[in-house]
This record gives sequence, C-alpha cells and structure tokens, in this order.
Amino acid sequence: MNSADLVSNLDAETLTVLTNVNINEFLEERFIANINAFKQYLPEIANQFKDYVPTKKLSFFCLENGIPNILLNSNTPFYKSEDPIAFCKNRLLYLMQNITFNQSCFEYERDKYGQINDKYINEGLESQSKQIKETIKIKDLDTLPLVVVSGIGLGYILGELYERVTVSNLVIIEPDPDIFFASVYTFDWKNLLDYIFA
Repeated sequence: MNSADLVSNLDAETLTVLTNVNINEFLEERFIANINAFKQYLPEIANQFKDYVPTKKLSFFCLENGIPNILLNSNTPFYKSEDPIAFCKNRLLYLMQNITFNQSCFEYERDKYGQINDKYINEGLESQSKQIKETIKIKDLDTLPLVVVSGIGLGYILGELYERVTVSNLVIIEPDPDIFFASVYTFDWKNLLDYIFA
C-alpha cells in the first residue's frame, strides 16, 4: 500500500478498525516511562509535558505493523506511509547520502609586518585549503559534532539517526508542542536519553 492508498483508505470504516486496535495501554506505559526519563535528564521538558493538553485533536492508531501514528484534526495521518519508521529511515538515508558536511573556510591573510603568528596561520590555512576541496558526505562520518533537527515528527527520525552515527551535540527544534507531546507517547525517548546521558 503506498501513501496515496493509505490516505484514500482512511474512511470511516477503516478508522473504526484502526481505533479498535488496543494500543492505549502501550502508549500510556511508554508515556510514563518517557516522562520519568525526562524528569531525570531534562526536568523542564517533563514539567511542561506531564500534564500538557494539546490544542489539536490527536488520535493514535497503528496498522498491522504495530507502529504508532496519529491522525490530526482533519483525519489526516501524520505519516502518510504504512510504516512510519521505514519512512523516517529512508528520508534520513537520503539526507545522509546527499548532504555534504559544512566546514569553515578561512582566506589567506596578508602579512604586512612579518609576524610569526601570521606566517604559521597562513601555512595552516594553505594546508587546510587543499583538504577542503574534497566534499565530505555525512554518510562517510562516524561522528557529527553538531546536529540540528528541525521538526522531529513523532521522534522516529532520532532513533534512526543514532543508529547510524554518533552525535556529539543535538539540538531539537519542534515548533509544534502538540506534535512533541505526541512523540512522548510514540517514540522511546527513555532509551535515547539513557544512551545520550550515559
């Protein structure tokens, strides 16, 4: 089933079947475990989301694969894919194979006064400029010094990222608090936070 089929098949009958799948207990257990992990590592986030009331209507559902997804206000699935984790994995692999790693490049500085520091800085820059001509793809790196993820969705992309590369510093920007709140139910934040803060 492709994403167009998934969306077109979410009629009233399909939604009834999806809501009959008992995922409430699983989601509640995951939420409690995640909030407790946030209390331990990032208490401000735990305090903000432990009693959070979303402004949008969020309806959780799973297809046969058991991976949680949500329906937003308009009964539109957040991930228009049968397998949200596979969708995130494919998107991440595409980005890692096609995006080059950004590097700072400095220009040669004219040495007007014959200072020794200018001489050695310029020699270092000359050496570095030869190496920078090679473009480095993210997939070729074992460690990324800084990753900024803008829009984490239900969090699945973070799990896929940490399976493929070591991230030294992670900045997460999720502009929609309702979506972040949903991720506390769907994604295993506890294991990720335990790994990051170990």
